[in-house]
Amino acid sequence: MHPYLFHLGGFTLTSFSVLVALSVIAPALLVCPPLMRRHLVPLRVLPWMMIGAFLGGALGARLWNVVEQWPPPAGEWWSGGLTWYGAALGYSIGRVG
Repeated sequence: MHPYLFHLGGFTLTSFSVLVALSVIAPALLVCPPLMRRHLVPLRVLPWMMIGAFLGGALGARLWNVVEQWPPPAGEWWSGGLTWYGAALGYSIGRVG
């Protein structure tokens, strides 16, 4: 996989950012219509469920990585990675909450 898809002036599109965007868009297109057709989730609640799931996944992925790499080097709290299992746990908590 190529880390950088293209550069346009000062803007760089990374493959990671495209995959994160797809992780938000794909569930919206695949899961939301059947839920609304069956009246399982009210339309006014669905966007908030998706926002909670996305934020929970992003925060869970980062927090779990921070815990694994504890203690972080001095002044480097935000340099590091993400974990998929932290994202899965955060997603689950964010979706329910």
